[in-house]
Amino acid sequence: MEIQTVKETIETVVCEVLEQMAFMFPEPAGGADEIAWDEFEFVAASVSFSGDCEGESLMIAPMPFCVELSANMLGEEIDPANPKEKHCDALKEVLNIVTGQLLTQCFSDKAIFNLSAPRAESVSVAKVRELAGKSDSSCSMVDSYPIVSRFTVKGS
Repeated sequence: MEIQTVKETIETVVCEVLEQMAFMFPEPAGGADEIAWDEFEFVAASVSFSGDCEGESLMIAPMPFCVELSANMLGEEIDPANPKEKHCDALKEVLNIVTGQLLTQCFSDKAIFNLSAPRAESVSVAKVRELAGKSDSSCSMVDSYPIVSRFTVKGS
C-alpha cells in the first residue's frame, strides 16, 4: 500500500474511532511546522503486531488531550487530578482499536495478527516533532491538541 494511501487510512480510522468512542472530532493538521508543540507534555502509546506481517502502531497526544479523552470515554467530568495512568490507559485503548481497524482495512479481515499489550510513555517534544515530520505519519488536531499517528509495517 502506498504511503499516501496508508496516511489517508490512518486519518480516517483515527477520526472514526475518536468520534465513536469519545465524541472528539479530529481534523487534518495543516502541517507539522504550524503546530505549537512546545506547549504540551506528550504521551506516546504503541502497539506492536505480528502474524501475517509485523509492525507497530503509534499514537502521540498531549496529556491534556488524554485527560479529556479519558473523561469522555468514561462519561465523567474532566479531572486532571486523576492518576496519569488512567489518562494514558484511555489513549492505549483507543490505539488498540485503531490498530485492529487499520490491520483489517490494510490486510483484510482474513489476515491473522497477534497484538502486544499497548504501552505508554512520556516522549520529548523533539521526538514528537521528528515523528510528525515523517512521510508515513499523520497529524491531526482535536481542538487545539495535536495528535500524531503512525502505522508501520516491516519490509514495506
